[in-house]
Amino acid sequence: MIGKKTLSDEKLALITFSGPLSKTGELIEEVKEFISSEDLEIAGDPVVIFYTSPLKDDGRYDAGIPVKGESEGAGDIKIVTIQQIRRGLLEDETLCR
Repeated sequence: MIGKKTLSDEKLALITFSGPLSKTGELIEEVKEFISSEDLEIAGDPVVIFYTSPLKDDGRYDAGIPVKGESEGAGDIKIVTIQQIRRGLLEDETLCR
C-alpha cells in the first residue's frame, strides 16, 4: 500500500533512476555506501520520490537517504535539498532497506 506524507525541507543523498522499482534496495545500498565513504550522517529513513506511477514495471524515481554534513556528491549520487514535498510511503518498506 502506498500513502502520502508531507515533509519539511531536507538534504538528501540520492540517485535518479529509470527502471524497475525492485531495484530500489540496490540503489539505497549504493547510497548508504556513499554516505559512509563521505563521512556523512544518516538523518532519517530512506525515501523514494516517484515521477511516474510506482505500480508500473518500469518507472522514473529518486531513491535516497536524508543526510547531515557536507558533500558535493559523486558519480550518479547527488546531494540535493528538497523543499517541502509530499512523499510516497510503502507500507512494506523492505524495498527501502
